[in-house]
Amino acid sequence: MSAAADTQQNLIGGEGLAPRSGSHFDVPAASGPSSWPRSDRTDLESALASLRSGLGPWGGLDRSGRLSILNTAWADFTGGPDPGGALASRFGLSQAECRETLLGADAQPALDPDVLSSRFEGGSDPAEGTVVFIRLHWSELFKDLFVCVAAELLAGRCVLLVSDPRVPGLAQGLADLLLGAGLPPDALALLHDDGETVLRAALVSPWVGGFILSGFEHQELPDERGSGGGFGEGIVERASTAWSFRLLAPCTLCVGVDADPRLAARRVAGELFSRLPSLSGQLPGMPSIVEVPPRLFSAFTTELLLALEPPEGGAVSDAHPCPWVDGALATYLEQTLTDGIDGGATLIHEERRPSFSGDPASGTILRLVFTNVEREMRLLEQVRPAPVVLLRRGDPDSTSTHSTA
Repeated sequence: MSAAADTQQNLIGGEGLAPRSGSHFDVPAASGPSSWPRSDRTDLESALASLRSGLGPWGGLDRSGRLSILNTAWADFTGGPDPGGALASRFGLSQAECRETLLGADAQPALDPDVLSSRFEGGSDPAEGTVVFIRLHWSELFKDLFVCVAAELLAGRCVLLVSDPRVPGLAQGLADLLLGAGLPPDALALLHDDGETVLRAALVSPWVGGFILSGFEHQELPDERGSGGGFGEGIVERASTAWSFRLLAPCTLCVGVDADPRLAARRVAGELFSRLPSLSGQLPGMPSIVEVPPRLFSAFTTELLLALEPPEGGAVSDAHPCPWVDGALATYLEQTLTDGIDGGATLIHEERRPSFSGDPASGTILRLVFTNVEREMRLLEQVRPAPVVLLRRGDPDSTSTHSTA
């Protein structure tokens, strides 16, 4: 479905199509850059026309028939969990690392329809006769993207899938997998866009009845559309549009009063800073904020610093951290460093990638550890997944738990 080995296409009606504008954007990868379509309103209209023609046939297929197609795709995914090599290419991972990152140890042999729930569950459903727009942050990876799209397809809805431009191969691989499993070509369309052109055009389309988004961007869009703000002109019953937005965040780890400081510290260092499972601190759900009982605070801090020491005879860089997907992460880390120092937290560990000048203080920050972090500090206002540990004293009676930051 590619015009050339390094030039990708949109997918509409089962066919690979170049963007109407002829414009593309480049994405770096371990094997070299690849070129992806920069879609616009015209491409969106073509995709929606295809999906509207597929609403009746796909929705009219019985649920067991839809589930059978999805399970065929799921079986192909579990057999080769990096379709198209999207992760291997973008992060330089081996196939074994891809399998561990994408599947873990709990991969089920078949999808369970009873737990394959739509992200709209508990809210309003998309209006009948409309399609669902899905754009998930790359860090939800292939498995979560698969489950999200499969839930809408199982409900009989047609899906407009828009890739995250940082790792567009994830959405491309899923589309190829589903169509290869027998999904009707008008039940799914795939567009690529490195901005918000397609999203904002979809916001004013009467044929898009639901939006499923995740990440750090787009948080205000539902409010803007509901209040007007230039969105939704000409849409009947605009407020009935179904919305699902998932804000991705690190977690808070509360170290228990009876925990072994050494084991707890190594767990934090391993989960957050290693290539796996966090892709060097880039995935949500990792322990960026750590609350430690006062009596363990000193011992835990010492053990964490020991765990972060470079291997004997080598440098930490020998561990080959994963490349950063989002260039804004470097800016975030610099701002975190400034906010922490200005706010009174204590910086106890800073590692940088050496700059070309050789100045150890001018390279890109790779990871940070602050201690004496207080709840009212600005440092905690905009915490996002990153190779950062923020240590604060917790409740002396706390037990070891995870919670969303």
